[in-house]
Amino acid sequence: MSASPSPDPTPAVPAFLDPRTRPERRPRRTGRIVFRVVVAVVVVLCAGGTVTYGVPFIEQFSATVTAPDTVAGMSKVGTSGSNLVGDRLRSVARATSSVSAAYSAPDDRAHMVTVDAAAGLILDPSGALRLVFDGGNLRPPVIRVDDLTEVDAGSMGGVVKCGTASSQAGTGVCAWADYGSVGVVTAYGRSPAQTADLLRAIRPEVLHR
Repeated sequence: MSASPSPDPTPAVPAFLDPRTRPERRPRRTGRIVFRVVVAVVVVLCAGGTVTYGVPFIEQFSATVTAPDTVAGMSKVGTSGSNLVGDRLRSVARATSSVSAAYSAPDDRAHMVTVDAAAGLILDPSGALRLVFDGGNLRPPVIRVDDLTEVDAGSMGGVVKCGTASSQAGTGVCAWADYGSVGVVTAYGRSPAQTADLLRAIRPEVLHR
């Protein structure tokens, strides 16, 4: 009578843990999926046969805003005091950051300048300015401006419009919007043209990409 085989000392492994019974893993496709999403976004941005739309979006959409201690030779003296403007900008931009500040030269509060800005993804800069100035579906408007005119946006691009505050003669109001930010500069005792110059000087100091 032959001897019975000795028991296998290796403990039994449940089938679902045994590597020999697991189905072969397929390579992860995460990288490929991300690549396809990026390509799809670029294609959408470049629709119409031009890349000039996509390039500003890529350059502008990732931004933050800050309120430095000085801008355009003026020192910070407080906040703008306009919660309504700040709330509207944060709503328009779905803000990831926002600022509200007031600046003036020493002993010249009559020419104070206020800056309100918010950073976030903005797909339609021109539409964002419409919401700021005329309210759109966010009525009523929080900034009433007469003789609103589009002006040169300067080196940072986007759309800039300026006019005179309806409620206070002699006060210039300018606003910018791009794919990553929206902001308003109000300059007391200055014309819209002077306020536009101030916006082009102040914007690079508060907006960071």
